Amino acid sequence: MIKAQVISKSSLLKTLINTSNVLSSRQLDTTAAVDTTFNGQQLPTEAKVVIYGNDLTAASIAYHLSEAQNFGHNCIVITGNKSFDSTIGTAVGQPTVNTCLLSHMNVANPRVSQLIQYSKQLFDVNQCGALYLAHNKLTIDSFGRRISSAKIVSTVADNQQANQLLTKDEIIRRYGHVLNCDDFLGGMYVPNDSIIEDIDGQQRRLCQLAADNGVKFYDNVLLNKININSNRISNVEIIDYKTNRVKRIDCQYFINSANNYLTRLIAKRCPIRVRIPTLCVHNQVMITKPFDIPSGDSNSLSNYMPIVHDFDQRFTVYQTSDGSVHLTGYERVAKILQKILSENDRTGGMNVEIPLIRENWDDFYRILRPILDTIPALNSAKLHKLIARLENFTPDGRSLIGEVPEVGNYLLAAGVVPQLAAGAGRLITDIVTKSGNSFGHDFWSLDPRRFISSQSNRIFLFDRLREVPAKARYNINFPSPHNDYETGHGLKTCLLYPRFKQSGALFQQIMGYERPAVYLPDPNNLDIDDYMSDKSDSETSANAVQLKHKYLETKSFGRPNWLDAVREEYQACRERVALLDYCSFTKLELKSTNDEVVELLQYLCSNDIDVNVGSIVHTGMQNDRGGYENDVSLIRMDDNQYMLVGPSEQQSRCISWIRSNILESNVDIKDISGQYTALCLMGPLSKLVLSEVLADPSELNTFPFFTYKQLAIGLASEVRVCNLTHTGELGWVLYIPNEYAMHVYDLLWRIGQRYDMRHAGSIAMRTLRIEKFFAFWGQDLDTTTTPFECGRSFRVKFDKDFLGKSALLKQKEEGVRRRYVQLLLDEFDEHNPIWPWGGEPIFICDSQYDNNVPVGLTTTTGYGFTLNRHVCLGFIRHPLNEVISNDFILKSRFEVEIGGKRYKARTNIHSPKLTDVSGTYLATRSGPE
Repeated sequence: MIKAQVISKSSLLKTLINTSNVLSSRQLDTTAAVDTTFNGQQLPTEAKVVIYGNDLTAASIAYHLSEAQNFGHNCIVITGNKSFDSTIGTAVGQPTVNTCLLSHMNVANPRVSQLIQYSKQLFDVNQCGALYLAHNKLTIDSFGRRISSAKIVSTVADNQQANQLLTKDEIIRRYGHVLNCDDFLGGMYVPNDSIIEDIDGQQRRLCQLAADNGVKFYDNVLLNKININSNRISNVEIIDYKTNRVKRIDCQYFINSANNYLTRLIAKRCPIRVRIPTLCVHNQVMITKPFDIPSGDSNSLSNYMPIVHDFDQRFTVYQTSDGSVHLTGYERVAKILQKILSENDRTGGMNVEIPLIRENWDDFYRILRPILDTIPALNSAKLHKLIARLENFTPDGRSLIGEVPEVGNYLLAAGVVPQLAAGAGRLITDIVTKSGNSFGHDFWSLDPRRFISSQSNRIFLFDRLREVPAKARYNINFPSPHNDYETGHGLKTCLLYPRFKQSGALFQQIMGYERPAVYLPDPNNLDIDDYMSDKSDSETSANAVQLKHKYLETKSFGRPNWLDAVREEYQACRERVALLDYCSFTKLELKSTNDEVVELLQYLCSNDIDVNVGSIVHTGMQNDRGGYENDVSLIRMDDNQYMLVGPSEQQSRCISWIRSNILESNVDIKDISGQYTALCLMGPLSKLVLSEVLADPSELNTFPFFTYKQLAIGLASEVRVCNLTHTGELGWVLYIPNEYAMHVYDLLWRIGQRYDMRHAGSIAMRTLRIEKFFAFWGQDLDTTTTPFECGRSFRVKFDKDFLGKSALLKQKEEGVRRRYVQLLLDEFDEHNPIWPWGGEPIFICDSQYDNNVPVGLTTTTGYGFTLNRHVCLGFIRHPLNEVISNDFILKSRFEVEIGGKRYKARTNIHSPKLTDVSGTYLATRSGPE
């Protein structure tokens, strides 16, 4: 029998969970923590937190809240369980698998693996390691990038058991007795990957610990309604399943942690529609009876079977300590749950029944066949059972953990796989207790506000989720900024979409918008197959249709096929004139009858926004710890009216943040993102083009930088024209009422041909700002970044009161411990097979420090066409976590690790001097502070 290695209990938290011999030796009697009637233990009339959920994530949230001061006895959990359904005569439940994996390399963002490490500390695990198999060179390159990125969050213990790339010969030597290695090119071994073998047991332990700290759990009560007052949850109504009695519980927070089919139904119990962008997808797991894997020869380095992931054939195999083997995977095209049950129970409460799905051997055979080819010994294993189950997925395959944008005190934990359950509990608790981020950095990639409301549309999800599961679990992670999904397109397009498409645009979806990424007017790029084309290994391939939409793909880790096109667009922006689409940018309008809007924005913004009408102010919106909740531009339209422009990613987040801080109800906030078509006319010749289309060209004679005017362009009146570009180049942003969009575009394009104008996409815009050392929120800045850390303290006005001022004053006095820097890779050859794409570790080259421990990571990267070298932006910390100075950064030598190889990097802390005339735009450091 193959035995798995059990890790030691070194963590204090694990010690707490396992100190009780009683808890270790007996099954938890849940009735000790659960009140099943209204009478036995009266439901409270109020609680700080009401949690709805009954899985490992809900238990983790309850446990972590119970550990927080004054929350244990003020927290209740509504499980949604019916202990016995007299109608059908059985307990209601969906078949489940009582094991899960802790797979550190299965997440696209290396920081998310911190949540997996946290789960490893909290739960009992079998650390058996994992073998990731690769059938092609691109997958091996992906593994190399993952190993480098993983060093960012590695612990000392992790460094003692380093992840490693394996050649085919090494795989044969170690695992040739188990695997058929004919088709492999290589692989990756991850020693810290582990198995949680008893999810139910871990859940019971957390529930018992939470109950010991005062948390109350309730079965046999159903959610009836969530009541709202002033855009916040005031109370929840529940129904006793047996007596139909209704109880109202006042609460400060409601946490939807159903984390399954019921997640969307719970959202519908709120009068303000909370949109949840998840649906359930079919998955199957085969479990064998205990089975002996051939032991192999005595020279084998492994005496147990590691977890096996095959990313190219999309399957996973692992063996538990009792000898049974679990086999699972996802087809390239997944099946989405179509069945919808009644929302209401017979009592009027929410129906907690989950649709049952049946095993499908035909579907599973397509997964089983490559498994048996890879591990031939499994042909003699005996079947125990095949389990059909439902798994929740989001449009990008990542979890939803945090605040929803629609309601102020409504938190969500959805699409959370068990390996993230512990971390999800910690993150939710940090939000509720306002205690700051326990992990030291932002988890925007998991925030529910990264989606817009239309991305919760079932039709969109039916389309997108066909491809998400396979990519989420077995993605080789091509450069994420420059790749898009094949499905779910056309959700939002601007009026000029047909013009951009006709010009050869390859689109990238961001917050639902189709934004041109690069223009490749090549006939070979015009026909893009639908996701259900002949590439599919599913029955749905018979329904293949041809997509007219052209999306961006970058199936390479090295020099991309669009680089030359971006170079031409870049040159047009810097040397002549280019036209860019800014329609996806967040656009809000804020106004009031009196000066309430000015007072609100002065409090939320760290810069002084009480400027002259027609002026534009760049400002951060800091949280109480001084970090960037938002980074925006404010255009003062009138004395008590502003137009807010922010990054595309902030569309949901920005408006929810402002609303959550409104004290005066007479401040009107309106999302006008869809009312204007935004175009940027960029380049040194942009003023000449604009002068030829304006009804009154003399307006440009008195139009300084960072100001706004409402002008007539051609026959279009009331075009909002701003003298800025957000990239540091000369130019103008035009906010055109939609009814004039086609007319203005055609006029600009016709006149622009006299100046050799061309289109430019978002990649060129990104390249320009990286070379100029400009930071963008969501890519470089987040809620843990302060203005002092990213060189924007010149935008902070300490002579007024604003949110986060005290935290920034404290940091100013104590000094910063990390700095935002620009790294130039002078010796990196653009023909290298692996380029930097963001997330690479940064090391210091100094004998007095440990040069095997990263001191930072890159955030965004690009090829600088003026600097003629690769440019990386990122953050650096002092190796000893001391205050970091300009002198230390400039005198130290650093290296960036790219695909396992380190390259020397020259460091800038100020924007580099480029050979152009646009040196007046300050975004990052322009000089010593």
